[in-house]
Amino acid sequence: MDPGGPHVPMSLQAMLEYCLVSGNDWWDATICLKQSHIEDVCIRLEDDFKKQPQGSQDFYFSRHMSMLSSIYRLLRPAVEEYKSADCHAKLMLTSIHGTLRGLLSPLDITFAGNAPTEKVWSKYREELNDCSSFGNYLVFTFSFVA
Repeated sequence: MDPGGPHVPMSLQAMLEYCLVSGNDWWDATICLKQSHIEDVCIRLEDDFKKQPQGSQDFYFSRHMSMLSSIYRLLRPAVEEYKSADCHAKLMLTSIHGTLRGLLSPLDITFAGNAPTEKVWSKYREELNDCSSFGNYLVFTFSFVA
């Protein structure tokens, strides 16, 4: 991708959104960002991303968070570096959440309810209802997964 256009926040935002949707590498556009424009571009990217339909947000979430993380890494003051780590942590936690949810939720199965996932899910729900505190829930969850 050639970032030959003007290097103003709106133009760079459009280029970054194109990279997000097309699958192109966004490094060429990010190196054109000035330090003073990084925060503005990230806020605009985040606002426009939230305006998209939920399906599109789910589909592009990992690329979007990776893009924001790499853009925030370009900030010079050490005070602002936590934003990159926040994006990366949110991406990791969402991935873990999706994996656990996929493992524990019942699948749409056309045959009888004897599927192992349905048995695991029903057992998990029973134990979850019996747990009286969050600590018991964590102990049960980790003992169940292991």
